[in-house]
Formats: sequence, C-alpha cells, structure tokens
Amino acid sequence: MAAIHENESNVELAETLAKLEAGYELERPNLAPEDNWEPQLALGIQSCIGTAWWLATFMFYLKNSDKDPDLANLNGGTIFPIGWFWERIVEPNGLYMYFALGLLFNFVFYGLVSVVEFISWMFYLNNTDIYFAAWWFSSIGYWGSILLLPFPWIMMLVYISISLEGYIDIFPGNWALVVLLFTLVMWIASSVVHIWYVPDFLLHIAALPKPPCVCPLPFVDPAEENASEEKKAAVK
Repeated sequence: MAAIHENESNVELAETLAKLEAGYELERPNLAPEDNWEPQLALGIQSCIGTAWWLATFMFYLKNSDKDPDLANLNGGTIFPIGWFWERIVEPNGLYMYFALGLLFNFVFYGLVSVVEFISWMFYLNNTDIYFAAWWFSSIGYWGSILLLPFPWIMMLVYISISLEGYIDIFPGNWALVVLLFTLVMWIASSVVHIWYVPDFLLHIAALPKPPCVCPLPFVDPAEENASEEKKAAVK
C-alpha cells in the first residue's frame, strides 16, 4: 500500500495516508487568528442554550404529580412562572422564598449574561458591531458566567435543604431539582467555555479587517477662490 502512495501525484497526500496507516497521530495545523472560527461558535452556542433556558423558565414549570394544582398567584388566579416568583419573594412568612429568589436570580443573571451575549453574537455574525461582542464576552459575560450564574442553583440547593428538608416529593420539589441540576451544569459548561475560548476570541476579533471609517459629517463643497474670508472660514 505504501508503494501505491509513493506513486501518487500528490506527494503530500501520499505521505499523510501512509502516516495514518502506520498509526501516527497527525499534528493539526495552527490556524491564523482571523481563520479560527471555533471560539465564536462555542461562545455563540452556549449563549443560545442559556437564552433558550431563560425563555423557557418564563412559561414552563414541573409538577410533582398530576394531582398538583396549577401555578397560582396569591389571589388564586392561574399564572406563569415569570409572574409567580415576584409575589413569592415578598410574601410574608412565605414557604417559597428561597425558591423564588433562585428563579429571580435565574431571570436576572441569565438575562444579563446569556441573552446579551446572544444579541452581541448576532451583531458579530451580521458584522454590525464585532467589538461589542468582544467586549461583552470578555467582561460582563466572562465574570458573570463564573460569579453570577452559580446563584440560581445555590438558592435551589438552599430551598431543598432548608425549606423542604431534603424531601422533593412535594411541589415544587421536582421543579426545584430540575432547575438546580440544569443551572449547575450550565454554570460549569459556561465557565469552562469562557475561560477556554475568550482569549482566542479576542485574538480573532483583533485580527479581523477593521471596518471602514464612516464620517458622520456632511460633505461640504470647497469655497470658491473669490469668496470672502468669512465665507472661507465658515466652509473650513
């Protein structure tokens, strides 16, 4: 088989095939920063997942059984989770305070980190403003993913441990457990993605061609030679 490779017209391809057959691991070529699209793709995908989760928590919740009543506000009316946790946070002697705080932190911090990152990624993909994406991913998004995204699962852990005393077989135990597990996994994944990819993403943005400068001032015709000095000064 090696002899066949040696007779092939593409010597480089023949050598590569021979190395593969011999069991050698090939070194991946180093990409130039402007051609390295992996960081923006990884950061963009994690922002999409975070945004989808943020939107899903507006409308969906999990019952422990079919016998559990629908989610209701303090007046007894049916309500979505996005409206439910605001009341439960300030409810006097409420049973759901820690749980509601976890949902509030989920709403605020995923909106601040994932949603704005998703918007900045759209700006980057459309070449509207690549520098906003670079700044947000490396500042608010970077530190927010590490320091802020733990708060939802921490509050869920506190709620299960203190309010439910470790028992999740009553509402909203299953709901709290799902939020805890998902936000814990999301925190780990988002932190790793930011720590690993943000430096290469900044190199990628810095290596891209600079956008053309657009002058915001209107064009002014030069003053005529026989114009007065006042006119020339005004044109200048």
